[in-house]
Amino acid sequence: MDFAKFQKDLEKIFGVITKDTEKAIIANYKKALDSIKGQLGKIYSQYEINGALTLAEMSKYNRLDTLKDQIDKYLKDLTGQNGKKIIRFSGEIFQESYYRTAFTFERQVQAKLGFGLLNPKVIQASVQNPVSGLTLSETLAKNRDGIIIKIKQEITQGLVQGESYAKMAKRFTEALGSDAGKAIKVAQTEAHRNYQAGRLASGEQAASKGVEMWKVWEATLDDKTRDSHAALDQTKVEMDEDFESPVTGAVGPGPGMMGTAEDDINCRCSLRYELKGDYAPFERYSRDDLDEIGEIIPYTDYEDWYAAKGLKMQSV
Repeated sequence: MDFAKFQKDLEKIFGVITKDTEKAIIANYKKALDSIKGQLGKIYSQYEINGALTLAEMSKYNRLDTLKDQIDKYLKDLTGQNGKKIIRFSGEIFQESYYRTAFTFERQVQAKLGFGLLNPKVIQASVQNPVSGLTLSETLAKNRDGIIIKIKQEITQGLVQGESYAKMAKRFTEALGSDAGKAIKVAQTEAHRNYQAGRLASGEQAASKGVEMWKVWEATLDDKTRDSHAALDQTKVEMDEDFESPVTGAVGPGPGMMGTAEDDINCRCSLRYELKGDYAPFERYSRDDLDEIGEIIPYTDYEDWYAAKGLKMQSV
């Protein structure tokens, strides 16, 4: 297995996990919207006048505050569920990328390189690594507060205009639909960043064991590719060096990790490794100090390699 074939296989797995997460996020938004519409329907059936609900009527007996509190609960439940999903999913992506890249390194150089169980703190550090100055948890909290404020504004505006249930429900549908798009964008950005971060961490471990290589920036070249990333395509740097965008001036260890929103959000580029010297996959003595001298690494597939090391996915 070479790095090019491995990357294609990993990207398929990455795509499946990402799509499953996006479906779960959308399902959570639909559930929240249905709950809000149901609550709204009850309010209209009780207090509407000629098919409309007014601010004056809803201001009586704290009705409006009660409605906002109920909707606030639905939205906090929604964003809490999606936040946990995105955090867990980001950690899983990091681990899959790290371990599968590790497997490819050991198969490619035919040497055991000391890959073991990931420390949960390493995974958490990657998941919470700040993008545009905010950690993932902070970004999720900011987005949560934003949709709560937005929905409350829509309620007030709808009541001021004395709208019907259908018009008010449409307001909520559009607001939540827009927010669902934001949540999916966060999930996609975090998935990509942790995918590349896992590859980077694995490469750094291999380099620490003496594997000599370059990091190569590989852009997805189409009409959606930003100029700064097209300019970086096939740029090659040493393992301890950073990439520098000739367009934005951003500096970072790899795609999705440049530290600026304009470079990291919706990035689709990949980190590729190019080994120096002759590392063709032939039988080679293990360089792991814990192994007996003369041990040869046998051929194995990823599942057997993973099981033999006693590895397991860590929760975040």
